[in-house]
Amino acid sequence: MAGSARPRSMAGLVARFGVGALVRGARAREEVDALPVPDGNVPTRALGILLDALRGRESPVLLDLGRVVVDNVAFLTSALGCRLAVADLFAALDERSSAGERTGDRTGAWIPECIRQAPESVDAVLCWDAIEHLTPDEGGILAARLTRVLKPHGVLVASFSGEWRPAPGYATYAIVDRATLRRQFCPGASRQMRVLTSRELTETFHDLAVVDACMLATRAHEMVFRKPSYPAVTRGGAAARTRL
Repeated sequence: MAGSARPRSMAGLVARFGVGALVRGARAREEVDALPVPDGNVPTRALGILLDALRGRESPVLLDLGRVVVDNVAFLTSALGCRLAVADLFAALDERSSAGERTGDRTGAWIPECIRQAPESVDAVLCWDAIEHLTPDEGGILAARLTRVLKPHGVLVASFSGEWRPAPGYATYAIVDRATLRRQFCPGASRQMRVLTSRELTETFHDLAVVDACMLATRAHEMVFRKPSYPAVTRGGAAARTRL
């Protein structure tokens, strides 16, 4: 985030605490891919649900799967008195993509290297616009890992664009307030691997219960999941909707 993202050396410290016109041809496609996606403030409903769920918990641990964003550290520690841990998936994806086109990893062995938290040690997870950068196999492995580290009644917030973004890079988000995020698209080697739907994400996190799901005016999708204190009751492969 401009003026917000700090070098990865901060991670240890924190852990402690479409285009309008129709185009044709390869040349036109390259020009479209090069156009920047607009940055700016975007609404969020899921963040408010997460804050309400964690308020009252003593020193909750929140795991962020994106880059270190100083605004988020300040907001979350002030609002919740939480300890923020960072597992930078995008840094790992960029490293794996830098040698060429990434085809994914069916074993997903690199994911446990990023998510090293102990079982049932995390109160909440922020997973903003990350799952679409993973193959279905990798997404399933990540979901299993996150389910493992979440405490019973722990909350996971996931967002995805629902649209194809051909240019490499990823979005970072800084919290403005409980209803607003400031989005910035950053260059990177990693590319989007697929276009997600809410049903696919529900099936990916099949051991968690759906608390809330919505599509915002920006066409971005947000979903909130909760880890039950017992195995999630499923019907047709989808976790039953529940309340916090």
